[in-house]
Amino acid sequence: MPSRIAPISESELDGRALWGTERFWHFAHSEHQGAFDMVSVFEIESSIAAKDLDGWARAWDQVAKLCPVLSHHVSNQQGEAKIVIHERRETSQVYLGPAIKGAQEQIDHCLQRPRFDSLALTVFQQEEGNRSVHFAISNPHALGDAKGILTIADLLICALKRQLKSVASEQVSCAPTLFTKVPAQPCSNGDDQESNLGLREMFEIAKKGSTTGFRIIPKELAEPKRDGAEWRKVHAFSKLDTEVLVRFCKARSFTVSALLQASIYHTMLQTLTEKAQATNEVQRFTVPAMPFSHPSLASSATSTVFAPVSIDIPPFASLEDTTRAVADSYALARQFSVDAQDDYVKTLLKLFNSVRPETSVPTFSSLGQLGAFDGLRSYHVASRNNLPSLGIHAYTLNGLLNLSLAWSPGRFDAKIIDIFWSKWIVALEQLSL
Repeated sequence: MPSRIAPISESELDGRALWGTERFWHFAHSEHQGAFDMVSVFEIESSIAAKDLDGWARAWDQVAKLCPVLSHHVSNQQGEAKIVIHERRETSQVYLGPAIKGAQEQIDHCLQRPRFDSLALTVFQQEEGNRSVHFAISNPHALGDAKGILTIADLLICALKRQLKSVASEQVSCAPTLFTKVPAQPCSNGDDQESNLGLREMFEIAKKGSTTGFRIIPKELAEPKRDGAEWRKVHAFSKLDTEVLVRFCKARSFTVSALLQASIYHTMLQTLTEKAQATNEVQRFTVPAMPFSHPSLASSATSTVFAPVSIDIPPFASLEDTTRAVADSYALARQFSVDAQDDYVKTLLKLFNSVRPETSVPTFSSLGQLGAFDGLRSYHVASRNNLPSLGIHAYTLNGLLNLSLAWSPGRFDAKIIDIFWSKWIVALEQLSL
């Protein structure tokens, strides 16, 4: 098995084995009732949408010529999961959805798909007089991360625009506006100067553990499954608040991602610990599988690798001190060798099956600044959370910072999460004061 993922060629219709983070996502999907199955919802101007489902299907097929993952699916063959190619299956994965208001409700509709083994496009019926159209791309996480799906959506919108202009072309030639290139081709197997830390160093960090976290309710005591609106939270900052937050970070040479991560930890301490404990003891937050984008990782729509991060917060630490510690942990995480990724994930899965954690620290994923996107009004992404975990997602679109939080239904105290979420948003807004 190569140490880095190579794209599936037409001569490999029998498939290739899963690798790295793909292994984890598929394990969660198959062993935990579709955990981390992903849905991305896009709202575009009706003027650029196809007039009927056939038009959407033609655009989807055009994108498939540039993104082969639209013809891939995850299959369990003789007990081994593989990514294989379906011959000309793209249009069969285009569906017409009902008229549903609200991105969260649309996400819930798509999560009810009976199968999540491949990518699918759902176009929601447009209400009369509505000047926008919503479509969703749903996928097993093993076939695409948020960045990859955004690229596919961008190409789809390009295809729709070309279709409306009746430009005779077999391929979509316009460049995506969100990202300047599709997922990169694999690097050679030579050593990377900046990626020289291996498996042992990764587990030295991962095994540190956390001193506090959100308490996990035992499965046998978990509440009944809730509606999606009760296990997801979303918040969009105003353009002014977003600009103020960005200026705050630039003035201190911080990245917005590092500041958001640090503020998560500070808000958790305010929410979960007694004041005396929070100020007199060093607190540690460790996440063994924080997702990071790696440009040399080659998979059809995936560029995510796992790396552990661990942050120590001493007594009376300021938010700025913690942000610098987070930035240092990010820099260290990016030094881990991609060649160790597959073995790291395999070991994580063994530990996952043998350890029953009592608390959980949210994972944090940031897409950063997506920039201007002609015709796109809004974007939302969510994953099915069936594992006892919490995930926070951040991105900036059209000048607005968007945050979302999702957690495993019934496995956490919803009141505590409400308090944490409210305090976190308020703390970020007060940075402008």
